[in-house]
Amino acid sequence: MPDADTAWLVEVEDAIGKIKTFTRGYDEARFLADERTCAATAMYLLVIGEAARRLSFATQNEAPEIPWPVVVSLRNRIAHGYKSIDHQTVWAIVAHHLPPLETAVRRMLTSRGE
Repeated sequence: MPDADTAWLVEVEDAIGKIKTFTRGYDEARFLADERTCAATAMYLLVIGEAARRLSFATQNEAPEIPWPVVVSLRNRIAHGYKSIDHQTVWAIVAHHLPPLETAVRRMLTSRGE
């Protein structure tokens, strides 16, 4: 049975996979025009932030290149200000910040034998 941090890392990896599936073939204009994909993507960013919040500091320190407090803050922003989410910012996160997070999480899981 995996430890709690491994389970949370798997949760992050799964959420990234969902976002990649939702946005495959999209550019920013198509993303912004698709309310359902915007909402689903924001929901899974919330999931990522919640899982990141639950990771131990030791596990977070395995990927110091990831701004973990910012990931958690995004979760809080989405959860508490859903109607005012800037979907252009969400797209920028998907396009520019998810790939390094995915790489880090995959590395962390591999080091755990996952």
